[in-house]
Amino acid sequence: MRNVDMDCIRTFLAFCDTGDGKSAARTVNRTQSSVSIHLRRLEETIGRKLFRKDGRRLTLTPEGINFQRYARKIFIVQDEMFNFFSENAVAGKLRIGLPSDTISFLPDIGIDDFARDYPLVELEIMCDSTPSLRSMIRDQKIDVAIVSSESDDKQGMALESYPVSWIRGQSFDLHKHQCLPVAFYRDGCLLRRWGINSLKANGIDYRIVCSTNDTHVLNLMVTRGIAISVQTINNGIPENCVRLLPEDGFPKLPPICNSMIRTPEHSSLVDRFCNHVHKYRLTLLSSFDDAVLPTKSLFHDGTSTR
Repeated sequence: MRNVDMDCIRTFLAFCDTGDGKSAARTVNRTQSSVSIHLRRLEETIGRKLFRKDGRRLTLTPEGINFQRYARKIFIVQDEMFNFFSENAVAGKLRIGLPSDTISFLPDIGIDDFARDYPLVELEIMCDSTPSLRSMIRDQKIDVAIVSSESDDKQGMALESYPVSWIRGQSFDLHKHQCLPVAFYRDGCLLRRWGINSLKANGIDYRIVCSTNDTHVLNLMVTRGIAISVQTINNGIPENCVRLLPEDGFPKLPPICNSMIRTPEHSSLVDRFCNHVHKYRLTLLSSFDDAVLPTKSLFHDGTSTR
């Protein structure tokens, strides 16, 4: 039975994450020659070529890419094992707030992974409007929350921003309506406020025909040509819909940003969750070639998740 040296796997992953031997050596606190020895020993143990030369650089072979996937799984399982059997196993209750008005386009923050890694932590998830979540954070009724805000909001840790636009169904004729029928998320939603302010600023008469926090209902109102609406367009617009542009009389709207905020007097469990989200987002973004990865995640209260 062949055994794979965990130090070699750790060095291999450091090389994958940093892209070169010198940086990998700093990560695992070894010399460059030790890194080379570990990588060579790993290839000998696996019996496959994990690297190939690309000019002066080493890149992963198809076998190396497959091995990287298994290597990461090995360390995930190892972390789970130590977390479960540790005498200082992380336990407690963590109350997480998610915005009901933008739940359909929340960024992936790996809550399921956190629950698996920390089985003794009791998660309680609540959905409400962003203003309600901010109030609950102030009153310490929840520990951490994802909230929607303008992209230049300086609170919390920014996660992801999305473009926003007016949309209408293809069958909707703007010129047939002296008083525009509109559909919005309920009171407290930033998209609703932006939409109403935009209509008022441009002197456009309107009537709200639907208020809901159900994105499916909102999409139905638009696609059936019953009303126009303001929505995020990060994943495109609903089928049979078109964007309303400035030339149509609808000014450009700012992007919306999802941020993570936490109570001022937060516990070490909250810090651990925030650190998990930061690392999870980095791993997620690293799968995209054009992703720009932050070097650290800093809350605007001056503290880091590291």
